[in-house]
Amino acid sequence: MHRTNPHGRSYAVAPLLLAAAAADVLAAWAAFDVRALFLGPLADHSDPAGFGDLDLAMAGTAQCVVLPATAVLFVLWFRGRDRNVRAGRTGLVWWAALALAALALAVGTWRYASATTVPAFVTGSTWLGVADALNAAVALLGILYVRRLTPMQGRSGTGMIPAAQ
Repeated sequence: MHRTNPHGRSYAVAPLLLAAAAADVLAAWAAFDVRALFLGPLADHSDPAGFGDLDLAMAGTAQCVVLPATAVLFVLWFRGRDRNVRAGRTGLVWWAALALAALALAVGTWRYASATTVPAFVTGSTWLGVADALNAAVALLGILYVRRLTPMQGRSGTGMIPAAQ
């Protein structure tokens, strides 16, 4: 059976994860900028809908460009790992952080999309900002996860997995 070199995909996954983190930081900044707008000049506006959408749409476009490619390549890298490679604490933390970020994003998207008042937009944009910041942290943790598991993939074919890792 032909096996691909696990290092090849990891060299592509890590920079994409860094790009995803950058897109998430941009989106978090946009969400908190929208929040500041609703707490400042638009605090008393009678019809706040639509004011923050441009910032969020531009940041969301960056995410839509980077995240699908990152996700596909990460899944291919993950599928290529050997079954007997153990992820350790880094992997458990990464999966937990990913689940928490996904939950926060779902709540934030729902809260912002259903907002009709300034306080509701503040709450929704806060959730979106926190979710995007969590997603940036998940991407950075993903880099650590890939960097930790990839060298173990090359060694796992020998049947010897170091106990300390």
